[in-house]
Amino acid sequence: GGMAMLTLSDTEDNLHFILMARGLLEPELPWVPLRVRILHQGRVLREVHANITVEDPDFAEVLSDLSARELQWLVQGQLRIVAETEGRHARRLAGTITTRRSCDTMQSVLCGADALMPTKTGAVGSAKLALHENGTLEYQVQVVGTASEVVGITLETKPRRKNKRNVLFDMTPSYHDGLAQGTWPGPSARDAHMLLQNELFLNVAT
Repeated sequence: GGMAMLTLSDTEDNLHFILMARGLLEPELPWVPLRVRILHQGRVLREVHANITVEDPDFAEVLSDLSARELQWLVQGQLRIVAETEGRHARRLAGTITTRRSCDTMQSVLCGADALMPTKTGAVGSAKLALHENGTLEYQVQVVGTASEVVGITLETKPRRKNKRNVLFDMTPSYHDGLAQGTWPGPSARDAHMLLQNELFLNVAT
């Protein structure tokens, strides 16, 4: 068997992976040609070749410049990785690439002091987010104690420039009577990566 660990780069759309496989090598050969492919619905998206040896059986590579569609398929669990050796006794390992989550559900307490632009307010709130295996994000945001009407609830990244907000998803249309709940069907692998790295913010505007 074997295991492939994949990590999305923090700043670029590059996918780093290391393949740790056992049983692919032939005892009588010093090295074996290896082919690794990333597939979507049977169609090859990326393909790399290397030689593995008994002394160095692991294989590491970087797949650069993933497209927006490839990132979407990645977070939705629609990509497969296939590793196979070439030669007289060809062997093959394959599996589906899925997001590794430390927990199924993430929770957050909302208050003005923790906002990107801190404010003093008596309002408080809570949020519960669940990232599913198909890449969809289910959310539930509750707000109480606001002195004025809530006009916006958004999921954002930290702004790169002052006063330049970067909104990933607007939850406002689903907000009624102090509660916003629904599903975001289209986060990319980059969005999911930032969520799991605690790099996203919920902003409630009044």
